[in-house]
Amino acid sequence: MGTLGHLLATNLASFPGEIVPVRNGESLRDVPGEIDLAVVAVPAHAVPAVAAEAAAKGVTAMVVLSGGFAETGEDGARLQAELIANAGATRVIGPNCFGIQNCDLPLNASMAAGLPRGGGGICLVSQSGAYGMAIFTMATDERVRFAKILAPGNTCDVTIAELLGELADDPAAATLCFLLESLADGRAFVERARAVTPTRPVVVVKTGRSEAGARAASSHTAALAADAAIWRGVFRQAGIVEVASGQELLDAARALDGQPLPAGPRVAIITNSGGVSVELADLLADEGLTVPALSSPLQDKIRAMLPAFASPVNPVDITPVWSRFAELYPGLTDLLARSGEVDVVIPVLLQRAALDTATAEGLRDVVATLRTDDIAVPVHVCWVAPRDARPNADLLQDARIPCFEWPARTARAIGHARRYALARERTTPAAPVPARRTGPTSTDPAEAAALLAELGIHT
Repeated sequence: MGTLGHLLATNLASFPGEIVPVRNGESLRDVPGEIDLAVVAVPAHAVPAVAAEAAAKGVTAMVVLSGGFAETGEDGARLQAELIANAGATRVIGPNCFGIQNCDLPLNASMAAGLPRGGGGICLVSQSGAYGMAIFTMATDERVRFAKILAPGNTCDVTIAELLGELADDPAAATLCFLLESLADGRAFVERARAVTPTRPVVVVKTGRSEAGARAASSHTAALAADAAIWRGVFRQAGIVEVASGQELLDAARALDGQPLPAGPRVAIITNSGGVSVELADLLADEGLTVPALSSPLQDKIRAMLPAFASPVNPVDITPVWSRFAELYPGLTDLLARSGEVDVVIPVLLQRAALDTATAEGLRDVVATLRTDDIAVPVHVCWVAPRDARPNADLLQDARIPCFEWPARTARAIGHARRYALARERTTPAAPVPARRTGPTSTDPAEAAALLAELGIHT
């Protein structure tokens, strides 16, 4: 009890396939039949011998949870090199890693105390094992559904670029998220990302941007960080959505995975608090979004729905008319989404509005009807509410309507969704490298233009 082995046994109990424990003194060679995956949690000095057994047995892949390798210094680096040499054709994830999770299968071959709910399109590759373990708490609190989670640790064999390629070929992986401390195979990663981003988002937080952060990253994963400005430029060219923190990464993932992409920058705000809506409008402007004035005919329709002292101007301030929240929030969301005048609708559920279950149910039902009617205007909730209103947020998020706490997180997440929509429009896969040409270079303009076209340069 209380050991890593006991935790793994508990975690793997829900796996629908066969689990074969290999205890101290036993060998992988003694396991009958083929082995698809070996999960290794033994002292570091014993891992190379296990890798040799895996290679001899023909094990497809092994996940090495054990630490004590290159992240600890020269002696650990030598031990890691021995692990790689002994593994042969067996692919290695790790060492010094959190493990892997397939939330749909389910498979929890990790050190996490639980498995997030499956059925979502979010996949997370995190070089921080702590984030991998924290995801379970976040997924529970925010009702987020994941597809796969993986923390590759020292990345001694299977690379980050390879993982991106595998996820890009996975139909269950719709939103690909990476928390990176270093990126040794940066060119390959960016090239693969450029091929992926026209069809699905790749979201990256690159830590180690400061001198202290880079130093910590090196000691943590035994790899060096690179200049932040360089990464920022190549990420943008590849259509990658770059974020600043782990929380922002997951907020962007929820915005991208739960709702359609914004077709434009125009945002409608529905609120029962003037102050919050003013703050939100300013923060949206910081993200390159607009809160436009609505047309006179649309304002007239809104005015007919509102109390006499409310405002039909965007933001639409319905005032604290508590008895009508369950009518007005859904009704205005539907009207604005269908108006053709806005690209995003943000209901601000503050205090009483958030506490009213009928309001949350009405919003859930209206968004479902919009999707049935092929109205692809995203709806994101700005959530400013006490803890005891949480069941209503759960109700909305179970319906894949994201609820972001406070205006700053709301604006930032929607800003990332809009930036990805723009990036997808301008990003094209890298042009194939043309065959090497021999002989003198032609000076004919038409032939020169043809060569530039092969290189992806249009004239």
